[in-house]
Amino acid sequence: MIFKELNENEANEYREWARENHRAGDLINEVWHPVVRAECAKINCSIEDTDFTHLQGGFNMPYAELVRILGEPNRGTDGYKTDAEWMLNYNDVVATIYNYKNGPNYTGEGTIEGITEWNIGGRDIKAAAVVQSLINQ
Repeated sequence: MIFKELNENEANEYREWARENHRAGDLINEVWHPVVRAECAKINCSIEDTDFTHLQGGFNMPYAELVRILGEPNRGTDGYKTDAEWMLNYNDVVATIYNYKNGPNYTGEGTIEGITEWNIGGRDIKAAAVVQSLINQ
């Protein structure tokens, strides 16, 4: 599917729509814009959902681009090995996106904005497919 490229204001309006209209646990419609789907997946996810997840894949993308698509990270960092993490529950497929040992918390150098290498966590490979569907607009 081809989706409209959103500017920052439009993306924020789409996220606001999702927050006003989506309830935790609701199914996410595949035809919604990826920004709306990502916000709904964040709404659906709790910290307990991410227990027992592990590496399923990875991708390269500038931090600013990831924030443009997903919004700000919705999970705090460990202050050591990670600098940013998103938790998603997309129609019962749990996925996390995080950096690992490549940011300022671990290396002591650079900024979070300089991170381009991201890991995908989940319980199975479906997590990687969900993340790819959101970030490949």
